[in-house]
Amino acid sequence: MKYIFFVLFLTFMISCGNTSSKMGEHKNAAVIKLNKDDSGKTIELSVGNIFEITLAANNTAGYQWEISSINTSVLEKISEEYIPDNASQNIVGSGGKFVGKFKAVNIGNSALEMVYRRTFEKDVAPVKKFNINVLVK
Repeated sequence: MKYIFFVLFLTFMISCGNTSSKMGEHKNAAVIKLNKDDSGKTIELSVGNIFEITLAANNTAGYQWEISSINTSVLEKISEEYIPDNASQNIVGSGGKFVGKFKAVNIGNSALEMVYRRTFEKDVAPVKKFNINVLVK
């Protein structure tokens, strides 16, 4: 009986160790930083490279950055978050920034297009757009 518990415990510990190394994979890679000035540009990456896009945003007024086009066989969205400005936290109408992280997962090409709009206004043109072409070698 003790042997079964030992084997189960050992299996659990090994699987936890594998999960931790995969989760830490993104932390060790150098992150390429992009902003609004990079819109319209082409960036070249290698498989495994991570890039981060930081754009001004105002979620408290209902506006959000959304991905409108991405080739998911080439790029993977890792995360996205809205970070309110320090001076104006919790004040309706105050600004902040959108931060999105993406990873190059395969060789290929992807246009990454994002639009800034109120998600509930379906028939209204976006207020802003951001687009880059990503070439993964």
